[in-house]
Amino acid sequence: MNREIPIVEYRYEEIYPSFKAGTDEKRITSDILHRFLRRALPADPGRSAPIRVADVGSGPCDTILGYLESVDTPQGFVIRATDIGDDYAAPDGIAMRTLAAAQRAGQIRIVDFAVSEDDSFAGKLASLVSAQGERAGHGRFDLVVASHMFYHADSPAGVETLLGDAADNLLAARGILLMCHAAAPPGTFSYLRARYGRHSTRLDQSDTPAVNVGDPPRVTRDYFARRRLPLCEIAFSARLELPGLSDADWRDFAHPECYAEIVKRSPEAAENLRRLLFVTERAPLEFAADRSERGLVAYLAAACKVIESNHGSLPLAEWIQIGFRPGADPEFVTMVRGAAAAATPAS
Repeated sequence: MNREIPIVEYRYEEIYPSFKAGTDEKRITSDILHRFLRRALPADPGRSAPIRVADVGSGPCDTILGYLESVDTPQGFVIRATDIGDDYAAPDGIAMRTLAAAQRAGQIRIVDFAVSEDDSFAGKLASLVSAQGERAGHGRFDLVVASHMFYHADSPAGVETLLGDAADNLLAARGILLMCHAAAPPGTFSYLRARYGRHSTRLDQSDTPAVNVGDPPRVTRDYFARRRLPLCEIAFSARLELPGLSDADWRDFAHPECYAEIVKRSPEAAENLRRLLFVTERAPLEFAADRSERGLVAYLAAACKVIESNHGSLPLAEWIQIGFRPGADPEFVTMVRGAAAAATPAS
């Protein structure tokens, strides 16, 4: 049965699967990180403790499982995840169910896991990534992951709060902060998101925080440079496929009252519409009522031009950035840099 497309509100958990099904970004990222993490996260000889992982802005936790599945560690993993979304991070939420299922199936060796719900940009990550009854997670994590969530900080200052919190308070002596996100050069996914996404919390018909940070790689790079902390980077390109769109589809997309009919008439067009809505994360009725240069009609015109010029796809300019705690061992930093260089795709 075809899923309806809500028009009164934007519901991330109902739209995101269409994006994931239409992009190669997750596959390419996972391929790179498999190569990187196999080199950067080897267990120390004689180590008995599990590798401790904090997944910040975890969503359903399927992403972190995909990143870790090729890391061969006999000690296994302790995973602590946190997200602001109730559907994901509630005690009976999707993240808990995903991790429990992976543990049962032996997808990766999960020694223990816990999930908490709150704002990762509020400067209290150590408590958020600590299980009930466990001492706070200061300086205990071998790997801290923040994947595609910086866009939704209140401002670049919120991103910097998270960066400092993770680097100063979470990372172990030989820990790494792994960040995945897209930059915003013209004609790309994040360029459209930054220009046409929701820019005000007053537009509250969305269950997803407003798009306030248009270029997370730049904010991250500037922060690490200002603090003189080492940072290594991997750049690559990905695509969001939106094939087969007709002129009639583009016209209908401007009218949310037509969305139910689009779902019935053309499942392929409906999937493409969901992908377009994921870019901006705005409620369709609110978006259509905005007649400004940031409204739905203007967005569709801009998106159509980019997608047609790219033969039915929307480019993503992706970055993986790897940061360290203050005072990190230079030899460890050099080793991680080498792992990043070895994992970088050939241009």
